[in-house]
Amino acid sequence: MPLINPPLTKEDFINSRWQDVVNSSERKECSAYNRAFWNKAQEAKEAGNVREQSVFEILAFVTGAAIKPESTDEFFAEVFQNLTDEHLNFLTEIASEVSDPELQARIADILWVKKQQQQIQESNPWVKFDGIFKDDPLFDDFVENMAANRRELDAEVAAYEASLEENQSV
Repeated sequence: MPLINPPLTKEDFINSRWQDVVNSSERKECSAYNRAFWNKAQEAKEAGNVREQSVFEILAFVTGAAIKPESTDEFFAEVFQNLTDEHLNFLTEIASEVSDPELQARIADILWVKKQQQQIQESNPWVKFDGIFKDDPLFDDFVENMAANRRELDAEVAAYEASLEENQSV
């Protein structure tokens, strides 16, 4: 999803006539809205309306995931990781304008999970380094060398403590 300059606004959302998609849908659920939002995005693209295209692309992206009651925060984080701060600001701005309960709940869930992620990252400065070595072929060797070094140090400490006990008993 490309970013728009200036960023999308609530007015862009309202002017897109997004509710026509929701109102014309037989099933009132996100999975039913998804294809219609993608079609509207394509129509807007063909018409050269970049702002409307972006509104519908974001709505299609938001409604595209098959969320189940057992979906975890990690699931949300992975599925919606491509949402930028600009997208999240847009979703925050439009959330109160969405009259469809399912779509409003989806937006609220996404915003809540993303906010929790930001709080975790801000509270723990080391979080940003999570997984930085996941694709490094030498990382497993490094971890094994660290473990071997730790075992060696533990053995030295145990031997030292044993010698102290031995000297105290003499």
